[in-house]
Amino acid sequence: MNILKFAALAILAGASSTALATFSHKGGGNHCGGGNNGGGDPTPECVVTWDFTSGSNVNGDPLTYTGTSTAGGSYSLVLQGFTVGRHKDNNGNTLGYSGQIGDGATSYTTDGTVPRYGIGVHSPGESTHWGSKIDNIKNSGQSQYLRDAVLFDFESCVVSVEEISLLKAYNGADTDFELWAYSGAELEINNLAGPGQIPDYDTWAGNGDWTLITQNYGDSSDRTVSINSPVASRYFVLIAGANKKHNNDAFRISGLTVSCDPAHCEPSEGGGDPGVPVPGTLALLGIGALATRRRWGRKAS
Repeated sequence: MNILKFAALAILAGASSTALATFSHKGGGNHCGGGNNGGGDPTPECVVTWDFTSGSNVNGDPLTYTGTSTAGGSYSLVLQGFTVGRHKDNNGNTLGYSGQIGDGATSYTTDGTVPRYGIGVHSPGESTHWGSKIDNIKNSGQSQYLRDAVLFDFESCVVSVEEISLLKAYNGADTDFELWAYSGAELEINNLAGPGQIPDYDTWAGNGDWTLITQNYGDSSDRTVSINSPVASRYFVLIAGANKKHNNDAFRISGLTVSCDPAHCEPSEGGGDPGVPVPGTLALLGIGALATRRRWGRKAS
């Protein structure tokens, strides 16, 4: 089976800083549904991997990573940061905004704590240092207790998550997280906290559009987590902390591996340079008019 490798270069318009990520596609044709196994059927295996550990700081709302194959197939991964209200404060008092969805910006960055790049979420009130992490720790610049979260939008592909790689943020903080799949109506990627978009976290467990993939526990170390879930969807959400009561987790996402559904994975619209993470309004141009996209559901293999 051929392995096509793509170098991903992030370009921040109007600035000199760049960010480098690696995109690779394993399959037999131009795109996940385009190969064959010798008998004319779609290639049964299609694995896509992103490596976010090298580059320069890029902040966006959202960030879009696009990989383009030599055969012309182009694949997009859109990341949007947001926040979820913590259940309790540090003194054990229940918060009135528990589970509420709020705005946040995705960051592709590092700082002096970890000299490698990764995906973080910059919540309102956070410093540049704290805005480079996915965390659930209230710092002095924040007025609320928040859990950072990131939405993965695979656009024209239905995927299942195979692995997630994390970088610790600092010694003493854990790398616990929750991963959910969302299969409901199409989301407005730059308005996740708006009416009719992501509902309060506390309602997800009883909502048929949401499926809990894992509540994963880890210590203060870099690690790669094997997910291997049969649930496939266009959208996934990762949240700091393995449950809503956690308050001591901080990490960055350094890598992601997914398996595409061969029957529901097509090249993204347009082309361009390989693997370009595009911040801000440029990302909206890259993903096109969201209203024209079709709804992608989940399926069990």
